[in-house]
Amino acid sequence: MADTFLRFSKTSIRNIGKACVVGNTPDIPEDMQERIWFDWGEKELYAKTSKPLIEKLYPKANIIVRSGYEHCEYMMKKNSNYICKLINIIEQEELS
Repeated sequence: MADTFLRFSKTSIRNIGKACVVGNTPDIPEDMQERIWFDWGEKELYAKTSKPLIEKLYPKANIIVRSGYEHCEYMMKKNSNYICKLINIIEQEELS
């Protein structure tokens, strides 16, 4: 996961940290929403409480709820799959 974060800009990392800690929900244009990914484990609290809010605030955002997983469990247990998916997302963004 750390290797993946190294590919992010400082602004992106700062925004991720801010969103996770502060929980602010800024207005985001639809074209930017399409580039946002929310990835939760089914068993974690945020999958149940935040998903409806995210769907309302950011209807164009990408949401993944991983069946049977706790918080961050998928990215730890399926590290290679998770990293490959992130790399694909980043590469697709670079092409557009």
